[in-house]
Amino acid sequence: MPKNIAIVTGSMRPNSAGAGLLPTVQAAVEAADMTATVVDIRTAELPFFNDSHTPSQEGFAPSDPAVQRWAHTVATADALIMLTPEYNGQLSGAQKNAIDWLHKEWHNKPVGIIAYGWHAGHGAQAQLVALLKKLKARPVAAQGLTLLQDISTSGKPLATGQAQGSITTLINTIVKGI
Repeated sequence: MPKNIAIVTGSMRPNSAGAGLLPTVQAAVEAADMTATVVDIRTAELPFFNDSHTPSQEGFAPSDPAVQRWAHTVATADALIMLTPEYNGQLSGAQKNAIDWLHKEWHNKPVGIIAYGWHAGHGAQAQLVALLKKLKARPVAAQGLTLLQDISTSGKPLATGQAQGSITTLINTIVKGI
């Protein structure tokens, strides 16, 4: 049975570079003989974290159906790829909120990060690695893509950039980490 990789977008913008990059990442996952499950943060309908209990508490069980679907996706994925935009040097609020809804689902989960922005998403990438480690996930690979160097502002890989090679390298590293 092929491994299941959940690809999680991070931008709420309808014209985000991540939305444009998603088909390239999904095709690369499938080319590696794995199943890609896409979680589009724009349509996941996750509420802002508002539970009276924290996800790290024993017996935490969110009642919101969207959060339950999200928890199931992370729990059943063999690994995840986070498509992470950089906003003001930081991880996007929507992606951070999604991460905050879960705790045990992250434990020992291999995660690859594809950060993108004008400075290759380095700030968002560093913040996401620290957050995932705090949740006991295993960030196994990270790649930064620079707008107008590696990808267009619509997320399409540029022939002059290294996006395709970086994505393939990241996926190969994830496969080894599963």
